[in-house]
Amino acid sequence: MSPPDRGEVADSWIPWRTFLDPILLEYDGPLLIEVFNAIPAFLDSLRLTRRKFWIPGEDEPVAGVPSAYEVAEDTIRKLRSELATPHTA
Repeated sequence: MSPPDRGEVADSWIPWRTFLDPILLEYDGPLLIEVFNAIPAFLDSLRLTRRKFWIPGEDEPVAGVPSAYEVAEDTIRKLRSELATPHTA
């Protein structure tokens, strides 16, 4: 599960239920959540739309920017919420 800009699922515009409902009719296995992170060496040379999420134990915390782990936790909460809500066509 990853939005088109490879950023945060929790604030993505993707209608997850519309996307997941047909898939989950046939598939009941695990879902993979991908949190793509900008690589510091490429931040200035590439046109990245996503910000760099800092990684606890590797990076200094950045005020106002979530850690990669917080982004992953928000994603899990968002998808669980979406899947728990009945879909209306």
